[in-house]
Amino acid sequence: MKANETKLVRIIEGTNQYLVPHFQRPYTWQRKNWDALWTDIEALIAPQEEENAELAPPEKEKASVIPREHFMGAIVTAPAHSVPEGVTKYLLIDGQQRLTTLLILLAAIRDRARQVEDQKLASRVHELYLTNRYQDGQDQYKLLPTQGDEPKHNDRAAFKMLIDAPEGLHPTSALGAAYQHFLRSLRTYEADRLGLLANAVLGHVCLVSIVLERDDNPYAIFESLNAKGQPLSQADLVRNFFFMSIDSARHDDIHAKKWTPMERAIGRENMEAFIRHFLIRRGTLVKESEVYFTLKKEVEGRGRDHAERMLDELVRTSSHYVKFRSFRESCG
Repeated sequence: MKANETKLVRIIEGTNQYLVPHFQRPYTWQRKNWDALWTDIEALIAPQEEENAELAPPEKEKASVIPREHFMGAIVTAPAHSVPEGVTKYLLIDGQQRLTTLLILLAAIRDRARQVEDQKLASRVHELYLTNRYQDGQDQYKLLPTQGDEPKHNDRAAFKMLIDAPEGLHPTSALGAAYQHFLRSLRTYEADRLGLLANAVLGHVCLVSIVLERDDNPYAIFESLNAKGQPLSQADLVRNFFFMSIDSARHDDIHAKKWTPMERAIGRENMEAFIRHFLIRRGTLVKESEVYFTLKKEVEGRGRDHAERMLDELVRTSSHYVKFRSFRESCG
């Protein structure tokens, strides 16, 4: 892997796209996270505003140097399959929450710039840092978040609306709430101050960019990075393992045609019990806390290429499991 400290602008400039893998959770940052970020970024421009206040108008227009920096942690990416020309695509293995939030903030800055009729700033942010200007379809978006199986979990649809038509973004969605929060925070910003803020976000927010080599195992690294974070359920870990064992080019198709229909039929809250029952079907006791490791051991014992065959078996079994639960419930 390759690691280096860089500015946000270096990560999102150019014709790049970051795909959030299906093993990632939806966007979960809340007001306390947005407030902390906002406080830190406003602190970046405070010294420059004080200095600018003492300048005459001609010099004030030239003053754009922000002396401080804000470090936000790391983002971990891995090259994704993409065509030789066009958009360079990366899987966003870690750092999804912070990168998504920074792009939401940039979208709010763009729209506040439109409100104060600073079309130059609005166009610069939109065309250089939120979209790949000359690309079509999904390739035009700098970020493609996860696709949920229902509207409240569909961050991808919400992000596309944020970029294309933010006025239609539902304020109760996680991304919509973040956008409205930042837009309210910007309501007193006029053009000069807004330009300073945009420069601070782009040029003075620092991250460690870790890019995995093609031979690195992105899920093993994700597993390690999140070992001490908010614990994932056994079902989450199983889903993650399947997707990281299968070619990323097929993730959307498998998610839509296999995992989502199964999860919808079983019920998200019942997935952990179902997978445990699936594993003990041969008579071996599996503890609730060992569902993921048991399945992982079984798949890897047969080779990682066995993962999709195991998933297919899980999907086939799910229909019988649903019938069994329905019969059991009908019997009281």
